[in-house]
Amino acid sequence: MADVTVTGLKDLGAALATLNAQVQAQILADAINAGAAVIALDMSQRAPHRSGRLGRNIATEYSIAAGVAEARIGPARDVFYGGILNQGAKRHTIKTFVSRRRATRGQGRSGGLRKKVLASPDRVFQSKSEPLGTVRHPGVAADPFMLNALAVAGPKAVDAMSREIIAGVIRVAASVPKGG
Repeated sequence: MADVTVTGLKDLGAALATLNAQVQAQILADAINAGAAVIALDMSQRAPHRSGRLGRNIATEYSIAAGVAEARIGPARDVFYGGILNQGAKRHTIKTFVSRRRATRGQGRSGGLRKKVLASPDRVFQSKSEPLGTVRHPGVAADPFMLNALAVAGPKAVDAMSREIIAGVIRVAASVPKGG
């Protein structure tokens, strides 16, 4: 995930500063979520779509501490490989390992222990020159879909956040009793 600092919203920040802390936090949370949703949508559309699972599992989360809001947008934990696809990986050797999970009955004398290997639908990455128990991974070319999404959708996200802050201030102003 990339770190991005948004600037240029000083007037809106000044309007927020006049509100109480709880209202500020709610408006800021709504704004961060609106901006993150714009980037997450673009990121999910740009994600490599071999199975579509990565694009469906782009997650957003935010935190607000000491007046600083931060949004994290990227692949959810169960699609960890999104970061690898984004940055790429060099050719490397992987040692296979033995899983301690018990196999189903009738798995032979191994006591249910299973050897894990790296494979794709069309081949197993086992080289004849490598010792048994090692696999040569061919590597993955980088596909920087996350940074591309941020570059394209970033300005749209700032607009969405600005609109949400303005709408939040208007909602608060409308709820204040008249005649003060």
